[in-house]
Amino acid sequence: MFNPLVIGTRGSALALYQARLVERLLKEAHPELETEIQIIETIGDKDRKTSLAKVSEVAKVQRGIFIKELEEALSKERVHIAVHSLKDIPSVLNDGFALPCFLSRGAREDVLVSKHKGGINGLPKGARVATGGVRRQCQLKWLRPDIEIVEIRGNVPTRLKKTAVNPDLDATMLAAAGLERLDYPVGSKLKLEEGDSLFLHSLPVNEFLPAGGQGVVAIECLTNHLKELESLISPLNCSKTEKECATERAFLHQLGASCDTPIAAMATDINHGKIELQARYWKEGEVVPVAGLEIGEEPDEIAKNLVNRLNLVSQSSLN
Repeated sequence: MFNPLVIGTRGSALALYQARLVERLLKEAHPELETEIQIIETIGDKDRKTSLAKVSEVAKVQRGIFIKELEEALSKERVHIAVHSLKDIPSVLNDGFALPCFLSRGAREDVLVSKHKGGINGLPKGARVATGGVRRQCQLKWLRPDIEIVEIRGNVPTRLKKTAVNPDLDATMLAAAGLERLDYPVGSKLKLEEGDSLFLHSLPVNEFLPAGGQGVVAIECLTNHLKELESLISPLNCSKTEKECATERAFLHQLGASCDTPIAAMATDINHGKIELQARYWKEGEVVPVAGLEIGEEPDEIAKNLVNRLNLVSQSSLN
């Protein structure tokens, strides 16, 4: 038994919220358990200027710019578990690591944080929208080709402030789960200490398809610690979320997708183990995505069938 159990996390407000959530749930399940939270800065935190799609290249990290240092801490047993936003984790883990626990999924929608009412349709012609993710960029340009995309980096409070105070920005995009976890109510009007008021408009998933793993907090550990940790963390695992995420990650893996791949994927448990997987992928230079849907029971089979349906099976990598 680990005593205390050391929980590794990034240092942003959202990451700390998620680590403390895991800590609270662990103590509810095991009142006698002693825990400690250790903050670890990752490459993605250190470099806040390079565009998100280019950080890996600049830092010479193959994948996992928000988890590399946390995995190093796990390997050296400075921490015993690491808490992540699942969408930050590559679809294939490095050897020696495991994801044994998926907390119940939060909101998976994207949110347009705008100085204008009315969501995407309420943006003025030629609006400037700040977002670093290629999936969001492609969907915005598909829905509103007149929009100008502006790169932005930073945590949730930083992006909100940048949008509110910058007169040249009309909006930014954030995940609903992150906003809600930090007490920024989606659907509300937000007034910060300085700058313009912001409207937090949730985008329906059928209009704006989320990223694989969006809204999910996951726990990572070393594979050789799985047996020791199982009794501690299994009460936190949501089997429904786990199967949905397994399907999304299987699909992303089969496509060789990374953080700079313009793809959206959403799996939903629709009926007693039946999983519906929806996806959109933007081919280079194309505004309209290739889109498809597949229903089945086994994550790998669903993913393979949808890859075939989208006619992307011959592409070993979409990077």
